[in-house]
Amino acid sequence: MLFEIKDIDKKCYENELRDFLPARIIDIHTHVWLAEHKSPGCNARRTATWPDRVAKDNSVEDLLETYKLMFPGKQVTPMIFTNSISVNDNLDAQNEYINQSAKKHNLPALLWSLPSWSKDELNEKLSAGKFLGVKSYLANVPDYIPGNEIRIFDIFPHHQLELLNSQARIMMLHIPRSGRLKDPVNLAQMLELDKRYPNIKTIIAHVGRAYCTEDIGNAFEVLSKTKNLLFDFCANTNAEVFRELIDAVGAKRILFGSDLPILRMRMKRICENGKYVNLVPKGLYGDVSADPNMREVSDDESKNFTFFMYEELLAFKKAAQSAKLSSDEIADIFHNNAKRIMTPYKQQLQMIWPEDKLNQPPEYTLPDGYTMRTYQHGDEDGMIRLMAKAGFDSWNEQALATLFTRALPNGTFFIVHDATGDIVATASASYNAKEPNPFAGMLDWVASDPEHRGKKLGYAVSAAVVEKLIKDGYKKITLATDDFRIPAIKTYLKMGFLPHHVAEDHERRWTEVQAKLK
Repeated sequence: MLFEIKDIDKKCYENELRDFLPARIIDIHTHVWLAEHKSPGCNARRTATWPDRVAKDNSVEDLLETYKLMFPGKQVTPMIFTNSISVNDNLDAQNEYINQSAKKHNLPALLWSLPSWSKDELNEKLSAGKFLGVKSYLANVPDYIPGNEIRIFDIFPHHQLELLNSQARIMMLHIPRSGRLKDPVNLAQMLELDKRYPNIKTIIAHVGRAYCTEDIGNAFEVLSKTKNLLFDFCANTNAEVFRELIDAVGAKRILFGSDLPILRMRMKRICENGKYVNLVPKGLYGDVSADPNMREVSDDESKNFTFFMYEELLAFKKAAQSAKLSSDEIADIFHNNAKRIMTPYKQQLQMIWPEDKLNQPPEYTLPDGYTMRTYQHGDEDGMIRLMAKAGFDSWNEQALATLFTRALPNGTFFIVHDATGDIVATASASYNAKEPNPFAGMLDWVASDPEHRGKKLGYAVSAAVVEKLIKDGYKKITLATDDFRIPAIKTYLKMGFLPHHVAEDHERRWTEVQAKLK
């Protein structure tokens, strides 16, 4: 047996947890690695040392066996990633082991990334494996930055965040700094993440390392204003913290995570003077006398200790009952919320303007009562309102600024409703410097007001963009769209665009789309 299951553990699970937990569980936070890929010893800078006492490695088979032992009668699916906190670890081998394990057992997985990677390096490594996103750690930040001066954007620099946002990836964030969740720099940068990178599925691990109530400060008041951040409660046993989290963000943005294998530890956690201490049985984890986060207790005191895993779940159960969460909300936290964010990244469908029509811009006419013009200073608010009406909920000032970095001069077109002055349709002529269509002109960000549909405004504004791209001399004109945008695809096909296969799954997806067009 991988580890001992005692009567106290069985009683805890059967009497307290089995009925509380849903039948299906997703564990959003687990570490899997082989000892052969780790450097001898542990570079313990910027990290606690006690987790190393629980397990020297954790194969995917050991992880899956852990769930069978700890959660009889439940179906548990882990999201897996490695554990690399030393520059001497074989990170490529560690990530490849995760990739192969994910494929073998059909598990979601994250890539362990380094802040030194360029955007292209990160994209290449994500694309090469079965990865839904990234995880990194403050130990991976360069040595020249003092430990307590590390910021979130040192762990995940902006060029990486831009890529993750464009691909709507998951990012598991272990926030730095001794102030933990309440640290004002952490809070400011979490707010920036939420606003500037709304498509990233950012998971704040360990409830932002708020293991004691002293770690909270005004954090939940600040974070209650966020819209996109998610929080896992792994390796945390503080019911008060959990209750404040529930009150601040609601059940839809909370995820169960374990941090296995360390939750196999037999222990009880307390807080003293704002610092957490793990109480453990004598001799079970070696000499812990030098570790400020570990303390041995007598056999009589420790005889009723159960797993760290169960202690975490008991604390969350207490908070959930205090908040009067329903069984549906419990199912959301332990399964549905994670399932919702685990959609694999799919490269958008591509379409291309035929070469034999590069001297034939599409014709269009505007209905009476509408005028077409290009962007003017002061149009920003009107465009953001239009994008929201058109269903682009994440569109904001940052998205607009990003568009203007690639839009051609006089290339953002608007159709204005004469009677109200409202912007009711838009499209942009952009320059694409990236794969899969480098040096192409692009029909970009097409949107129309649903209150003005049926007047072919989307067709007209798109045709104006194609006309400009042809006049500006582009020999390749493309667009990107989503599989579900059937009305838009019909418009593009009618204009003359053709499907363009640039990803392995595009042929299959275009076949499915064309079946819906009939």
